[in-house]
Amino acid sequence: CLDVSTDIDTTITSISDTVFSLAKIGPDLAIALAASLAFGSLLGFVFTVYGCRTTLTTYMQVYALLNAHGPPMLRYPLRRANSARFLATFVTSQLFGFFVLVSIVVTVMMCGFLLVAVETQTTTALRFFIASLVGAQLVEITVIRTILTPFAQYYGLGVMLFAIELWYLSVGLIKGFTRLVMLIFLTLTSFFTPAKCAFPDGKESWDGGHVCFVCYVMQRVEHDRSLRAAKANFAKAVRRYSVQAARASNVTQQT
Repeated sequence: CLDVSTDIDTTITSISDTVFSLAKIGPDLAIALAASLAFGSLLGFVFTVYGCRTTLTTYMQVYALLNAHGPPMLRYPLRRANSARFLATFVTSQLFGFFVLVSIVVTVMMCGFLLVAVETQTTTALRFFIASLVGAQLVEITVIRTILTPFAQYYGLGVMLFAIELWYLSVGLIKGFTRLVMLIFLTLTSFFTPAKCAFPDGKESWDGGHVCFVCYVMQRVEHDRSLRAAKANFAKAVRRYSVQAARASNVTQQT
């Protein structure tokens, strides 16, 4: 009973300390929220402009390929109906990516601000944990991978290589976390460039934005081909009419 009451008192004390700390930094918290919203909005605008420019570049490349080789170059069928929803898919994808990016930026910046501004046992432990993660990553990039591993491989130091392997086992979870962060970042940026396929090899048909974009480009290719064919037929008709008119004028003159 004494242990339970002690734990309850400790929890209440930590909660009260956190509440008092948040009350002290109330104005700074509002400023940090406004700054994070502004920065997230600016970052979202930059990614939106980048996505529009990338889509134009991708359009020209895909148009040239489809015009030269046609749909057989793809590994999935093209439905003409999908081209009708490309504009809606592109706009909604950009908007969704913008709002998700702003939300993530605001959340990360506010968590970082609270981690720095609030003084509790929990925030202290989190600071130490994050510093350890960053330090391990820096050591792995600058020392282990760049200096020690090539040195041990060059001189055939099996003991050192085994020790490095054991060290990598201890930091393997960090690599998994950084890979997850990179996958989230790549998935988030794919909303701004729906023309590019974000799905793995063999699953291209599951990416709705990419499929709609390719169907729209193929429709433009067919439309331009029909225009060129119509222009060619018109030119033939004009030449035929010109020849017939010239022959008729020659007959008239001879008569």
